[in-house]
Amino acid sequence: MRVNYSVNATPRFRMLSGEQCEEIYCSALKVLHHTGVKVHSEEILALLSKYGARIKGNLAYIPSFVVQKALNTALKAFTVYGRGDKYSKNIDVRPNHIHYGLGSGCVNFLDPRTGKRRNYTREDAATVARVADALPNIDFVQPLGTVPVVPEMVDVYEFAEMIANTTKPLVTYSRTLGITKTIHKVAMAVAGGEQAFIRRPNFLLIGSPGRNPCTGGG
Repeated sequence: MRVNYSVNATPRFRMLSGEQCEEIYCSALKVLHHTGVKVHSEEILALLSKYGARIKGNLAYIPSFVVQKALNTALKAFTVYGRGDKYSKNIDVRPNHIHYGLGSGCVNFLDPRTGKRRNYTREDAATVARVADALPNIDFVQPLGTVPVVPEMVDVYEFAEMIANTTKPLVTYSRTLGITKTIHKVAMAVAGGEQAFIRRPNFLLIGSPGRNPCTGGG
């Protein structure tokens, strides 16, 4: 969906002015620099240290120049591709482009057959992906719930069910670097190999350096 084009304008509700957004951004920079952020990954702590952050225990104090450098090197626009032929749905991630998809992380699930609430299962992840694949107003598929299995496997199971049951672009999350690497291998295999995946990446990853792999908390 295109928004705020002069020939195809849509209303836009905005609570904050540009100056207020800038104030929030500058305040966040101060917090990162002086208060710091907890990071539970030794690899990420080492990486942050390499690029100028001060590390004390599992706290990383990140100067504003590190943040700005990261923002300057981040892609301003890119495409996440659907799996399948040239007619599969893709999403262009760039300013003023809106895409609709599923939410994520629900522990409980309302069974569509019995109407009763129960735990979300791996079979539900497959069903949800198939339903989302059939809905024309859904642009991407994300894990709707959380399968109650060991933390080391839950993200992999959910991703495997999604990529097997939809051809739409995927948005997923990972609790550890090892899980991320496993998901990446699955995505490359489905894409047809590493080079094919580089040409047509088929998923986005939601990551959090502050996530605790034991509790799932940030």
